[in-house]
Amino acid sequence: MKDIIKKTAVSMITATMLLSAAACGNQAAPAAETTLAAGQAVQQSTASTSVDFSQYEFSSMYGSQLINYLDHQYYFNGQAIPLAESNFYFIEALKDLTNMASYGAFPMTSEGWIDLSAEVNGEIPGGTEGRIYANYGEFFVEYAEGMLENAYVVNALAEQDGLTLPEETVTLINDTISIDFANAAAQGGYSLDQYLKLFYGESCDEATMQGIMYRYKLADLYTTTYCENYEFDEDEIMVPNIRYALFYAPDGTSEEDMAAQEELATALLESSVDGEGNPDLEQFELRGILSERNGECYQYGEIPVELGQTASAFEEWAYGEDREEGDIDMIYAPEFGYFVVGYLGLTEIEQSSKDQIAFAALADYIKEIIDSDTYEFYGEGEFVTPDPVVPSPTDPSTGEPVAPSNAASQDPAKKIDPKELAVTILAGIGGIAVVGGIFYGIASLVKKGGAGKAAKPDDDGDAFDKISDAESSGDDHDHFEDEDTDDNED
Repeated sequence: MKDIIKKTAVSMITATMLLSAAACGNQAAPAAETTLAAGQAVQQSTASTSVDFSQYEFSSMYGSQLINYLDHQYYFNGQAIPLAESNFYFIEALKDLTNMASYGAFPMTSEGWIDLSAEVNGEIPGGTEGRIYANYGEFFVEYAEGMLENAYVVNALAEQDGLTLPEETVTLINDTISIDFANAAAQGGYSLDQYLKLFYGESCDEATMQGIMYRYKLADLYTTTYCENYEFDEDEIMVPNIRYALFYAPDGTSEEDMAAQEELATALLESSVDGEGNPDLEQFELRGILSERNGECYQYGEIPVELGQTASAFEEWAYGEDREEGDIDMIYAPEFGYFVVGYLGLTEIEQSSKDQIAFAALADYIKEIIDSDTYEFYGEGEFVTPDPVVPSPTDPSTGEPVAPSNAASQDPAKKIDPKELAVTILAGIGGIAVVGGIFYGIASLVKKGGAGKAAKPDDDGDAFDKISDAESSGDDHDHFEDEDTDDNED
């Protein structure tokens, strides 16, 4: 029950960071197993299916607007970055931002992608503070360039530390490209290089894709190594552990119901004492459980309180300067109602939260390096804003864009959309989305939440299974397709 009073992640961009951090301490599956799994997935999905690639062109594979932003030459420390690699990260950035757009974070076109020509009104979540963007294309370029630069900076750090990919990972990359990609290409009668050019442009071939994937996985290895070796300060991982009983009366509740909930909370508080009238956590536990069973208390439980993760009133009490173990009190949080709270002392946070802290530290470190101009990164040429595209319709009930159905996936004769097939194969490579999360300093957002609103209980009786957030665009991020969630990789 401890997650139910936590706030939803502040934005889809933050969710990207959270997923990356969650993977920070996880070891990848053995190469042989991952390659086999990816190969089996492709074979199973394409065994009896012939994909008609001829209906697709690279120039329109990702909508009509992206082509304006591709094939720009970039340099890192004086060395030209392969065009196919910059295209790769611009494509990945488009997928990232489109996924966020699908939750209403950004405008979306009727083609099913973020609208890069749309004007920007106000600040963009995750964008440069104080910068005025003429359109979302400018933000997109900043995002994509950041991913590319970050990937090369992290690789430089990995090389400085003497990190190289283990042989099994190199084998995984080579097999994924030469076997899985080749098998997918064969389903449409394409050669491997034709297939790669279809998805990443004329400059992409097998050798180039191997280099792209090698650098991506090396960034992944550096991130994992950094997180595993990160040394925590005690105040980073020890947080207040709070026992609570919630009497649901959020702001806007009728005066009558508000008074009734306050009376129930007061009764619990007054009964949570020992024989001499002193606060007693054991009595609080017994009375709280009983109150919940009787249907008086809306919810009872315990929760480690990490900064930025719960209602501000709850947090302020937990971190009070004079807080002592054994304290019991009643507080009011507008988002939820009346809480009877008890201080159990400090407790160590979970591993997933430690991963977030380590990743946030790495994010800050990389940002400092980029801001210090330790490395030289620049690109040539200017970008031309694409022509407008008819906007996507929105769902009246949610206000979120409604992405168009994919005609190819609806046609019984074509059971696979080539874009979905590419995603399935790339998922076999694995890795975490380190490049996007670090560049944007999204670490600074991880511990911050908006004004959460408590939802009514679902049919199963669990309160707060879903807590909406005024600043949140959604609580799930898989970059493009559902099957990528486990690897957080396209």
